[in-house]
Amino acid sequence: MRARSDVTVVTVHVDDVNDNSPTFVFPNSVNNTVHVTSAAVSTTSPGHLLVAVCEAIDADDGPNARVAYEIANASSGSSDRFRIGRTSGRLTMRVGRAESVSGGSGGGSENATLSVVVRARDDGWPSRSTTATLHVVVVNTATVFEGDHWNVWSDSQAGASSTHSKNRSIHVLCIQ
Repeated sequence: MRARSDVTVVTVHVDDVNDNSPTFVFPNSVNNTVHVTSAAVSTTSPGHLLVAVCEAIDADDGPNARVAYEIANASSGSSDRFRIGRTSGRLTMRVGRAESVSGGSGGGSENATLSVVVRARDDGWPSRSTTATLHVVVVNTATVFEGDHWNVWSDSQAGASSTHSKNRSIHVLCIQ
């Protein structure tokens, strides 16, 4: 009796199961605070100031690893002050003529801290999400006119500063 044999090609497709939630790279439990100057918040040009770029990663593959961002919660009275890019994670803060932030009952000399809870959600089914809190410290600043420019510096040594000349404004944002 003669042995019979046959050859066939078998293709196996393995689908990723959405078993991982996004994990925040920034903000995280160790690095969750940014500082901006009160001068930057009260600038005369209305608009949005880039405060931070939030980043989350997902260990899944394909659509299960795509992350979208949203603001889940913000400090009382500041919920409409912040925006976040759905896919970029760019967190901005509304600034302009009418914007002011109060630091508490200390007569305006204290720094103000606004907290923003950011949610990262994946595109898997079912969707998985996680949140992280970012603290935005608006550093109270003092201004002195020196020669032909204004110097603005922080009272709290946070490292955020701003310099105003006659023709331009420069705001330095320190992310710690």
